[in-house]
This record gives sequence, C-alpha cells and structure tokens, in this order.
Amino acid sequence: MKEQNAKQLHNLRAVLLLLCALLLQGAFERVASQETMHVSGIVMDENRQPLPGVTVSSSNGATVAVVNEQGQYTIAVPIGDTLQFSHVGYELQKIKPGVNEKLDVVMIGQQGTINEIVVVGYGKQKRVTMTGSVSTITTKDLLQSPVSNLTNALAGRLPGLITTQRSGEPGVDASALYIRGIATLGNARPIVVVDGVERSMDYIDPNDIESFSILKDAASTAVFGMRGANGVVMVTTKRGKRSTPQMSFRTSYGKQEPTKIPEFLGSYDYARLKNEALMNDGNQPAFTDAQLESYKNGTGYNTDYYKFLIQPSQVGNANLNITGGTDIVRYFLSAGLNIQEGNYKHTKENDQGYNSNNVMKRFNLRANVDVDVTKNLLVSLNLAGIQTNRSDPNTSASTIMNIMNRMPPIYPIINPDSSLFGNGTYTSNLLGEVARRGYRIYLNNTIQGTLSAVQKLDVLTKNLSVKLSYSYDNTATPNVSYGKGYAVFYPVYKDDGTIDRYVQVGSDSRIDPNGSFSGGGLERISFVEGALNWFRQYGKHNITAMGNWNRRLRRSGSAIPYAFQTYLFRTQYNYDSRYMLELNGSYMGSENFPPESRYGLFPSISGGWVISQEKFIGNNDALSFINLLKLRASYGEVGNDQVGSERFLWFTSWAGAGQYWFGTGNNPTQANGWAQGAIGNPGVTWERGRKLNLAIEGSLWNDALSFTVEAFKERRTNILISRGTLTDVFGQNIKPQNLGIVDNKGIDVDLGHKMTIGKFFYFLKGNFTYARNKIVFQDEVARTNPWMYRTGLPIGTKFGLVYTGFFQSKAEVDASAQQFGTVLPGDLKYLDLDGDGKVLAGYDERPIGYSRTPEIMYGFSGGGGYKGLDFSILFQGAAHASALLNNEAVYEFFQEGKVKPFHLNRWTPETAATATYPLLHNSTNANNHRGSTFWIRNADYLRIKNVEIGYTLPAQWTRALKLKSTRFFVNGMNVFTFKNALSDYFVDPEIDDGYGAMYPIQKIWAFGIDINF
Repeated sequence: MKEQNAKQLHNLRAVLLLLCALLLQGAFERVASQETMHVSGIVMDENRQPLPGVTVSSSNGATVAVVNEQGQYTIAVPIGDTLQFSHVGYELQKIKPGVNEKLDVVMIGQQGTINEIVVVGYGKQKRVTMTGSVSTITTKDLLQSPVSNLTNALAGRLPGLITTQRSGEPGVDASALYIRGIATLGNARPIVVVDGVERSMDYIDPNDIESFSILKDAASTAVFGMRGANGVVMVTTKRGKRSTPQMSFRTSYGKQEPTKIPEFLGSYDYARLKNEALMNDGNQPAFTDAQLESYKNGTGYNTDYYKFLIQPSQVGNANLNITGGTDIVRYFLSAGLNIQEGNYKHTKENDQGYNSNNVMKRFNLRANVDVDVTKNLLVSLNLAGIQTNRSDPNTSASTIMNIMNRMPPIYPIINPDSSLFGNGTYTSNLLGEVARRGYRIYLNNTIQGTLSAVQKLDVLTKNLSVKLSYSYDNTATPNVSYGKGYAVFYPVYKDDGTIDRYVQVGSDSRIDPNGSFSGGGLERISFVEGALNWFRQYGKHNITAMGNWNRRLRRSGSAIPYAFQTYLFRTQYNYDSRYMLELNGSYMGSENFPPESRYGLFPSISGGWVISQEKFIGNNDALSFINLLKLRASYGEVGNDQVGSERFLWFTSWAGAGQYWFGTGNNPTQANGWAQGAIGNPGVTWERGRKLNLAIEGSLWNDALSFTVEAFKERRTNILISRGTLTDVFGQNIKPQNLGIVDNKGIDVDLGHKMTIGKFFYFLKGNFTYARNKIVFQDEVARTNPWMYRTGLPIGTKFGLVYTGFFQSKAEVDASAQQFGTVLPGDLKYLDLDGDGKVLAGYDERPIGYSRTPEIMYGFSGGGGYKGLDFSILFQGAAHASALLNNEAVYEFFQEGKVKPFHLNRWTPETAATATYPLLHNSTNANNHRGSTFWIRNADYLRIKNVEIGYTLPAQWTRALKLKSTRFFVNGMNVFTFKNALSDYFVDPEIDDGYGAMYPIQKIWAFGIDINF
C-alpha cells in the first residue's frame, strides 16, 4: 500500500517536472487568416434582459462595436478571431464565433461589485438588491489552501463563520462549523446544500466549486423552514458555458507535519522528579544514584516516543476538468485525485508485509450538462461520484497518542533482543500498536445525481417558468479489518545488571486472510422538487416571485425513513434598485413530530434602501466617491429539527422487565415482564428561532474600499431539554421537553480594499465575528448558592474551583478551610466561596472560563501582483475561548506517566517564592488534580493560516504549446502559530478540553502548477 501511495505521489511529481520542461521549449509564430466575417446577436444580463453599453471588440482591439439599447450588436472581424465582450461590473467574455454566426451572449457580474450574483436558497439574487445576510468567497480562496477536507479551508475567510478543528488525522480531520456562534443547547451545526440538495461537502473537490456562500439571517434561511435556524452553507458547482472546449489541469505535491508536538522531560529529569514526588508522598525513592547517573550520562534508556514515531508525510492532488458548449449543449466535466498520508513511521515493521499507516485517498468525478432541448426547454443533468479509501493501524489515534503522552522515557520500545517491551503496567507497546495489530480500511462510496427541467411559459405570461427536478444520492460506507495480536516482554536482570531472561505478556497471532467485513452504513436520499419562477419589470418597478414544493426522503440503514415536505415562497419587489421589500416563508413538516402538529410556518420579512441611488448623493459631486451605500434589515422565524438521536418522542417507551412466576409448588410458570419506561412528550416540536438582522454596506472610490457591518440578535425557544426539576414523587422518567430558551447576539464585519497602480495591484481584506449566547431557561435544579447556576451564562461556560495560590506552610494548611484529602505545603489552595470552612466540589465551584468554542473569530489577508507574479497571505485568529486540560496533558506522573518541562518549576521549600507549579505527587492527587482556575488556559490564538506565491508565465512562452495560461505556485497551510497561553503546554491552541490525545493538526507546504489549455 505504501509503495502504491508513493508511486502515485511520484507520478504527480513527474507530471510537474514534465510540464515544466515542455514550457521551456521554443515558441513559434502562428499565422491567422485575415478574411472577415460578420457576427451579430444580443447581449443580456443574468436575468436575460438586454444589456446596452457593452463593448464588443476583436482580439487585438482593431474593430470595436457598442451594444445598443435593445441589446443588439453587429461587428466584422477576421475569420477565426475571438470576440471580447466587456462592460463595467461584468466579467470579460471571450468567445470564438462561427462564420457569420448569430451569437447571443449572457454577461456575468463580477465578484465584489454591485452587479455580483449571489446564490441563495432555491435561487439567485443580485447583491445590490438583496436584503438577506449572505457571505461568499471565491474558488480562488478555497484553492489557496492545500487541504483534503473542504471545511479546513474556511477559517478566517467569511464573516459570521466560526470554525474549530480538533484533529489532523487523515480522513477524520473535518472542522466543526458554526454560523454566528451557538444558539441552542442541542445541535448547532448548519445544514449544507450542494447544488440545491442537502448533502455533505467534506470531500468535494474545490476545483469543482463555482460559488461558496453562508446564509445567516431569517430572510435568507426561512425557505429552509425547520432546517434553517443554525444557518445554511450553500455550495454551487461549476457549469459549462458557450465556448470552444476549455481544459484546465491543476496538480500539487507537498509535505505536511504537525503544527505542535508535545515536549517531555528526558529520563534523568523524569527519574529525579519521580523520586522527589515519592518522597513528598512519604515513600522511598524509586531510582538509585547509579540509575540517575546512567540517565544523565546517556547509558540508560532515554526514549523520545514522538521522535520515534512521528515524521513529515506526503500530500498530493490533481484535477483535470473540461468545459465548453454550443448554443444547445453546455458541459463541465471534472476528475480529481487527492492523497494524504499519515505521520507514522515504522508502519511496515511486521512479519506479514502490510503497511498500517494512516492514508486517505479520494477520487472525484463530476459531470454537469445543460441541454436546450428547445428555445423554451432547458434540461440539466448533474452526476457526481466520490470515493474515499482510508486506512489506519487497527487502533485509534487517541490510543497511540495516549501511549506517547504517558509512557515514561526510562523504558525502551524495543528490547535488546528485538522483542517489544512491555510489562504488567504497560501492556501496550507503541510499535506494536502501530505496526503489529493489523490494519483497517474504511470506504465511502457516494454517487449523486440530479435531473432537472426548466420550461419557459411566456405563452402564459412573460418571464414565467416552471422547474421540475429529481435527485438521488446513495452512500455506502463498508469497512474491513485485518486484526492480529502481539506479545510484549520485560527483562529480568541478574545481580550484575545483565539481562537474565524475558517474561512474556500477551501473545502473538497472525492476520486471518479472510479479515472481518462490515457492511457499515447505507444511506439513500431522494429529493423531488417543483417550482414556479416569475419576474417582470414595469418601468422602474421590478417584481420577482417564486413558489416551490419539495420532498426529501432519507433512508439510513434499516431505520424508518426520515421525511421532510416543504411548501415555500419568495416575493421580492424593488423600485429602481433603490427600495427593496422581500417576503419569504415556508410551510414545512417532518415525520419526526406528532401527526397533528407535524407542520409549521416559518415566515420572514426584509427590506433595503440603496441610499447611493438617491439624487442627493448621485447628483452631489462631493459624494461622487460613493458607489454603493445601502441599509437593510430583516426579521423572521426559522426552526431547528435536530433535536437529539431519539426519534418519535411523543411515544411512551415500553421495555422488558423482571420476570413473573405463576402457580405454586415445584413447577411454577414463568412469564416475561413488561414495564413502562420514560413517558412520551405528546407536544414535542422543533426549536424556534426568532432572528433580527440590521446591516449597512457600501462601496467607495470605484470599489477601492468596501465594507459590510451587521448586527444580529436571536431568541431560540422550544429547545429540547431533560427536566431538571421533576420531583421524585412523580416516580417515573419523562422524555425531553421543549422548554429551553437561549439568546444569541453579536456583530460581524467585512472590510475590503483593492487598488491597481500601473501593472501592480494589491488587496487588503478583513473580517470579524463576535457571537455571545446566554442561557435564559434550562429548567435548572435549585442550587444552594447563586454562583452555582448555569442559567444566565453562555453555553459551555466552564465551572471549577478558584485557585488562590500555593500553601506555604503546615500552619497555613491548618488555618485554612478544609481542602481535599491530605494537603501539604506546596499544594493548591482553593477559595471557600460560601465561608463554611470546607471547600466542596460543586458547592465552591463557580464560572472560571469561556466555552471551548470561541465567541470571536477573525481573519485579515493581503496580497498583490506585478506582471506575472502574485502573492497572498491570510492571518486567522480566535478569542474568548478557554481550554481546561487534565490527565496526561498537564498532570505529573498521571497513571505512572511522564512529565513536561513546566513541571521543573514545581514548588519546593527552596523555590516557594518563584514556583509556577504545585508540589509534585507520585499519582493522581485528590486536591491538586481537579478542575480549577489553575488549570484553565486562555485559548486565544493567531496563526498565519495560509500563504501563497505564484508566477504566471508570459503568454509568448506558452502560446507555442497552445496553452492559454500557465501558473506555478507554492502555498502553505497553518504556516506559523504565534505564541499563546497554551504554548507552555506544548499543544496546539485548537486542542479540545481534556487529556490532549489528539492527532496533531497539520502544517502543509505544497508546490504545484495550474494550466489552462
């Protein structure tokens, strides 16, 4: 397997070298025919309305025509020449027409301008008249991050989006996404919609993406009904355009390594601190002076487990896509490959020849085809296939990390006789776990298809159309494991210190060649949709209306199907693109709720005012620098049906109970019992979120400066929670109730600046998100003291004891409130909050830190270019987050484990004035090792998240090979993390709470080439 991966990565490198060599070949001149041809047609905007003022020119600019008020043009150019269509605010279109052809062209609005077209729920809107809150990024931004999972390319790029990544393990490294923070006590993840259908986006090839948006307020998410309260991620893939075939090839190869590796003390420091800890606890030291000297002079074992196992690994990807079409058929075809290897060494050191490294391979295929069957009927077919193949060493990454974090350096991994070391305490061996337990393979095979038809109904009324579509997705996730066992051995020494013999623990076994197969999961999703769309323009009055019915059915394994049915609408009016009013809503139902209350209405209203369209600005020379100044507001209600894993909560549970016996004598009859379980909730329903959004956005000095500032507020009600105040007198459990209430509010900001000076251009961008929630009601039990309440605080607020310092003397211990267990000078001292003379768990714990999910996320980027050279850099950070670590991550000698450099600064009578760590203990200490402000750490951080440098070869160098453009690039991901409060713990700042057994997040550097044919 490893050779196969290496071969594939080698092939990628070979392709890069071959293309580089070809591009250095000499150029030749191409002679074009000078015979002329006449081309005419109509130029339209995205709404198929005539677009006057467009400049139509030949490729060399020698012949120019201007589109008239009816959108018409006529131009004479040399046969075989390419026409260029240009207009302020629109992308440059280059099309090679046929001889004397009638050529109609649709102009596409440029990103970042008032003409930008934004994908929203079940449609598209022009940004200038849009009244909902939507943030977008470009495909270029996504491609700058050399990651295997699309979710890891988003941090710091979108206002309103908060991301957290807790693992870097290949294939299971997806980031958690939250739109405008967390507003529920339940599931707060947004839904993801790909090409109009709710689907996963984790393994979409970024090369296939046309647009990426997040929908944030009620105006943009109301059409998703009870699925929209947490926000919506919209992904739209590329489609073909009328042109000659255009081929693009992009490939890259790189190296990845952990952003941070924990550091531990060597054997000498471990042994002397171990002796110190034992003596502090009243025990005899474990290590003699001779042993200490052997560790100090290097003759004893001093094993660095991370150095033994972790190494940089390879990553690579390639994509080939072709797009083009005619007046009748347009197509986009794409094929992609991605490979990501794990960081483990020694994965082939076994006697059966297998490679057990973590490896993830992904294969993508996509075909989007549009066919104009008639001038009024458009049929579209989208097909996609995604296959992932992930392997691991038949054990979890957390198990391997735990061994490296816990195993003392005084022990070897491999004994002098080449056997694996282990004993009764340490029965797991690092090499054994990685290379001699076998391996597992996880497959994910996904096929997606959508067939749709759009029929124009101008025969009934102008600009009316009907759409019908059907989608079917099938995902199978089988897996197979080839497991084996391994034995470990510990030496028994003679009096002279030489090894007498080895004692075996456990036993070796061989892999069963038949393995163990599991069908895994099988998920089938069907989605059927019917829609009516209409728009009209009456002078300066513009009206758009949409009505839609859809039904989604998800079958997962043998479970009863999950079903949704929705009736939705959108109506938008604007006057002169100046005053906007929009009504959205959906009437949606789910099978998961009682039949009599299965449907709900989710309405929204929004409006906007483009102040820059007013005469007092447009006719004022002093304000001519204002291109766009707009106010908008929205309010509405959306829902969240993600109410836990248990379905049909209105049913009362019944289950088997104790047995009953009937009859007397020696032969009584046995009957199985049947008892009532938790009582159902007949009124169970979805969460309801009432959202308010206020915004101002603008563009100044010909888009040189742009800004958007938004404030939002939401109250989420009907949150499903377990009753906390149910009296024991009731005598029975009840199922969760819709009682919880959470408020969430904040701001998000997006700023941009760009400028072109001669042949040099540059840009600066920044975004900022702040979202703070508060638990208003969660049926919390009565607490003894006010500081014990969770209600009124943000979700996930950390509670613990308040550390006030180290005890400095026995007298101070005796004079203080009672702590936990036996307390010695140098141990942690806690505050007795209620003054009762005893520090008690729970009663003397108060809020001590933020949630682990940050309230603030921000990013700022810059870049530029000169001639063929371009560069960009992204800084990304988070704030208002706390980490509470324990066990191997911070405690000394946890479960006979090791120690870190910060343990050197422990409390001793000699270091009492300068110590930063308490008195050492040999095992888990009842007083020191518990949640408190001593262990809480600020988890704020700032990274250089992404860097890219590229060079596009001059056209004359590539023209000889008939290449449109060729660009070489180098990019990096998680390039550098600035020092933060968790740096002293030697962990990545995105580490989760707990013991720190996370597969390291990766730093990646890649080199690649992007060719357009």
